[in-house]
Order: sequence, then structure tokens, then C-alpha cells
Amino acid sequence: MKILAITDLYPTENEPRRGVFVEHSLDALSNLCEVRIIQPVKNEKNSEFRKKNIQIKRVSYKEPFIVREFTRAWKMKKHILLEVKKTSQDFDFDIVVGVFTVPGGWLAAKVAKIYNRPYAIVGLGSDIHLFHKHLILGKMTLRTLQKANMVIVNAENLKEKAITLNIPSKNIKVLPFGYDEKVFNINLLNFRKKALLILMVANLVEVKRPHTFINAAMIISHSGIDANFAIAGDGYMRDELEEKVRNSQFTDRFTFYGSISQKELAKLYSQATCTVLTSRSEGLPFCLIESLACGTPVVSTNLPGVREIVTDMENGILTNIDASEETAKAIKKVCSWNKSKNKIAESIKNRTWEDHAIQFKRLLEEVVKK
Repeated sequence: MKILAITDLYPTENEPRRGVFVEHSLDALSNLCEVRIIQPVKNEKNSEFRKKNIQIKRVSYKEPFIVREFTRAWKMKKHILLEVKKTSQDFDFDIVVGVFTVPGGWLAAKVAKIYNRPYAIVGLGSDIHLFHKHLILGKMTLRTLQKANMVIVNAENLKEKAITLNIPSKNIKVLPFGYDEKVFNINLLNFRKKALLILMVANLVEVKRPHTFINAAMIISHSGIDANFAIAGDGYMRDELEEKVRNSQFTDRFTFYGSISQKELAKLYSQATCTVLTSRSEGLPFCLIESLACGTPVVSTNLPGVREIVTDMENGILTNIDASEETAKAIKKVCSWNKSKNKIAESIKNRTWEDHAIQFKRLLEEVVKK
């Protein structure tokens, strides 16, 4: 089976953590099938290279004046279709896979129509939960999802939401993401430090509610607890968050790491006393899986996808959205735990990328055979 994947959610030199879970998913799949990726990149030169088993073509587009998911998709379209035309000359793909509904899935739908191929969409979270609420983006999202031959989501709560968007339930499949057990594991415990370290791993964008984490950290610091705070991730809110920290009396307690490698991130999880997620919307949070695999408990907003991996008061604590005081109390409670790291890691076993790839291949074969 030959698979053409289209996604802008994929690592680059400047953003090595961008879409790293997509990278792992397609990399694992490439061990079982032939996979090629076309990746739209803003304001860069076109390039082509091979990473392990996958041929990757980066296609440049100009960032629109008004940056929205749908305006970016419009800007990408012409360039992507030209690149697919070139690719199709020596790669007779069986199926198009679009990762993230807009722009990736929308572009995949355009390609599928031109080349008379089936297409599948991998929905990740906000594209299922939130995009339909917007005027132009909502129409693009619903049309793309409803016409897809298969919609693959990584959590049961996303399937339930997708059904409410009038997507045929028979076309919706749940395929949880995995984690790299060679990188994220409890054998890294030797990196743990004596001082408390509270970690947040997220894109610094509004839906992740990073201000809630900063506010909770300030509350903990004002209470006299000696703790440090680490933020791994990048995004358009980073500057204002750093400014907020600089204007506080606890600026020396915060470290902004930006986008870092998997190995560096694994060390941070292992050093951390707990990992915190303050999002208002999620699919199946990748950072929580990685943290738990390292034996580090979590504090997270109480979302359906989160509840699929976090059992309250066992491997983490669940909180309300935008509740800084509650989040601070939960962090303090988790920091006082003396739970077995092995037991915490056991809570997310059987979620490796190899397991994921076998199921992924089976689902795509199901589409192609139809």
C-alpha cells in the first residue's frame, strides 16, 4: 500500500517539537507501508529529503496577511497541487491521508478528488472540538470531515464529538497515539533532582491556557514553597508569558525551554515532580502519556480525553478549566505523593508506536479495499 500524507504539522529545523507525534506515527507506519509526505512550510525554500523510510517534500507558501487556518489553507492549495502532480509521476498512491482537518485534511480532499483516490483524515483535538464553531473554517471543516472515507481520531471523546457533526459513525475510528518507550521510561529516574520542579509541556497558544499555569505557579511561590517551573514549548503567546514572569518577583524560578528534542524532554519529565496541563480542549494529550511513561504524575484539566488516561488521585489529579487556585492546590498535593513510579508508568502500558502502526495500516487498508 502506498500512502501520500499531507500535513503542515510536522517537525522542522526551527520547530523540532512541532507535530512530533505525527512524525512518530508516520515513521512507524512507514515500516509497514510505503509513505511519502508533502509538508507545507511558510516562507521557506522548497526542499526534498529522506528521513528513515520516508521521502519528504517541503513546499513553500507565503503567509497570508490575516493568519487563520482557512486563509493558510487557501495559500497552500496551489503549491500543494503542483507538488502532488510531480509526485504522482513516480508514486502511484493508493490513498491520501490528511493530518489535522484544516489545512491538511482539506488539502487531502482536494487531491483525492482530482486523482480519484480515497482520503482519510487524522483528527487531533481542536479541529474536531472547535473548528466547526467558526463561520468559514466551520464550513470547510464539516464538508471535509463529512466527505472523508474515514476519520481517524486518537480518543473516544473525539469520536463522540465527531458523531454530533453528522459524520457517519461507521466512518469514524479510534486510534490512540503511542509513545517511544526507548525514550520515555522510568529508567531515567537518575535525572531526578531534590528540588521541586513543576513542568508544563504545550504549544503556547490560547487553547492551552498557559496563563493558568503561570498564575498557579505564582500562587505556589507566594505560599513559600521552594519550587522551580519549566515550560517546554513555543507559540505566539510566549513573549507575553515571558513578560509576565519578568514583571514578577519570581522570575528566577522560571525557565522557558522552547521546542526541545525528545531526549531533552524525557530528561525534563524525569526531573519533574509533576507535569501540568491547563488546556480548555484536548484530544488525547500526548504530553501526559509521555510524563506517565516516565513515572511522573500529572495535574490536568478535567477533559474527556484526559480521563481516558488519567485516573483522579491515582496517577494524577483533575481540575476545572481556568482554575488557578485549584490547580495550585492540586500541584501541592501531587508533590506530596509517595506513589510508586512503576505503578504510574503501568497506567499507560501497551501504547507503543509499533502497536499504533499495526492498527493504522489495518484501517487504511480497509478504506483502500472499499
